[in-house]
Amino acid sequence: PQAVAACGNLATAVGVLSAPLRAKSDQYYTIPMALRAFFKHPNPAVPLMRLVALATGAAPSPPVSVATAFERVHQFFRDLEDSLGDEYEYLGGADVNLDDVSLAPSVARLQSLGLLEHFTADKPKSRAWWELVKSRPSYAKVFEKQPPLARLPPNIVANYHQSERAWADHRARVARLGPVAAYAR
Repeated sequence: PQAVAACGNLATAVGVLSAPLRAKSDQYYTIPMALRAFFKHPNPAVPLMRLVALATGAAPSPPVSVATAFERVHQFFRDLEDSLGDEYEYLGGADVNLDDVSLAPSVARLQSLGLLEHFTADKPKSRAWWELVKSRPSYAKVFEKQPPLARLPPNIVANYHQSERAWADHRARVARLGPVAAYAR
């Protein structure tokens, strides 16, 4: 139960920190794309929120503030540091378990946002745990897989590249200004 709560808090916080990128990416996201996603997504509420935002021009309000999101992520890594053993093992011991797997998407997103180093700078066990998770073949298979661009329509490929540029711009902004200033409006 504690790991589930930590995963939920982390996912919510990372979602808030991803909002500026989603806004930039959504400008390339069309209503037909959202409709297709709605009918294919395992949780239709996710693409439905994007569809409503596209149709109305209004973005849904974030569940927590950016400051709260930063604090939740800091607290998550403090707890993670306390939970890991002295041998820098997985959360469940010597073997990967569901806790490690369920946290990987949110931590990977923090890395993509250019924020992971900020949160783990003074957390050697957390950094070692993340390197261990990333070294697994299953991680590479899921998180480092590139979309089959050659088989996609040109407009989707263009959207993908524009979105990739938005992510790179965001990481550069975080590196230039620092995490807190990068999110200040």
